Amino acid sequence: MAQKCAWARGARRVIGLDPQSYRLDMARKAANSETINIEEGDCVEKIHSMTEGRGADVCIDAVGMEADRTVLDKLSNIVHAQAGSIKALKLALSAVRRGGIVSVVGVYGIPYDNFPLGQIFDKGLTLRFGQAPAQKYIDELIQWVEGGKISWMILSPIASPFRKPRMPAKSLATKRTIA
Repeated sequence: MAQKCAWARGARRVIGLDPQSYRLDMARKAANSETINIEEGDCVEKIHSMTEGRGADVCIDAVGMEADRTVLDKLSNIVHAQAGSIKALKLALSAVRRGGIVSVVGVYGIPYDNFPLGQIFDKGLTLRFGQAPAQKYIDELIQWVEGGKISWMILSPIASPFRKPRMPAKSLATKRTIA
């Protein structure tokens, strides 16, 4: 959804990152985005090469606290009384250009040790945090759907009142796509 909104708001290029191929496939099909699998090499370097060394103008962290962690991450969580990791946020901070914007709609509920404040200061970044202000944008979103700028199916890719669900709830837990 964030990728579709980026296009609707005038982005010239949209690049989606994820470790799951089925979500990258969905981004290519539903949002017509370029995609990078974060498990396949240095994705920050890939973004820099795709943007002529500059980096992305805007990065959106829609992930929040990540449950997928290494053993070292888990040990660090125990020592620092933390949950999850801030890898997605650190990735966004590294991929955005100097003077760029990082918008965070992913949920981070607790303080983190080694928060990259120095990198934020050095790059002169603008940060925007908070839950999606749905009430602020709902009228505009409805106009986009009614005007055909975005499809209702994109708003609810798993199930909508207009078609049968594509994936039963059980498959969501196993992260398998069932056609």
